[in-house]
Formats: sequence, structure tokens, C-alpha cells
Amino acid sequence: MSDRATLMWYDNGLMAIFAREVIEASIVVGQYRNVVKNSPQWSEPAKQRRGLRLITRALLLATLVAVLIILAVAIPVILRSQGMSKKTEKLTEGISKLVACVCLFDFSLKV
Repeated sequence: MSDRATLMWYDNGLMAIFAREVIEASIVVGQYRNVVKNSPQWSEPAKQRRGLRLITRALLLATLVAVLIILAVAIPVILRSQGMSKKTEKLTEGISKLVACVCLFDFSLKV
């Protein structure tokens, strides 16, 4: 791939957003795991393993949904060979935040 083609796919702003989201997700997952490991309600080893497994499944599901949203937005943008409009950008960000809220809410109910 040429340098120009590589630069077309790379954007510092997008990389910063991606890094921020990964760090934020890591903190949230770490907090939930910490609750399960340190809470007296989860002191039984079998129940604790089940809780940690549930956190891992929720993380994997949220990751899968995020990747699907990225693909659903990226493929049309690539095919059109244009950047995203501000409206599409805000819509995509809103949908991803709603999905994250639903996943966190569902998981919080289980914990």
C-alpha cells in the first residue's frame, strides 16, 4: 500500500477516540470485576466464577456489536469514497452510546 493510501485510512483524531473508548471500556469492565471479586455477595467461589464469566460474555457481546456498527458505517462510507457527514457521524455516535447503555444496564441488573 502506498504512503498516500495509508494516510487516507489513518486519522489522528480517530485513533485518539479509539484509544479513549478502549481505556474507558477497560475501566468499566475492571470496576465490575472488582465488585464481583470484593463483594461479600459474591464470596462463594462458584458464584464468583459465574459472575466473572458473565462479565466476560457481556464484554464480548458489546465488542461484537461495536464491530458490527463500525462495519455497517464504514462499508457504505468506503463504497461512496467520501467522508462521513456530520449528521451520519452524530447518528452513529448516538446509536453506539445507546447500545452501550443497554448493555451496561442489562449487566447492572444481573450484578
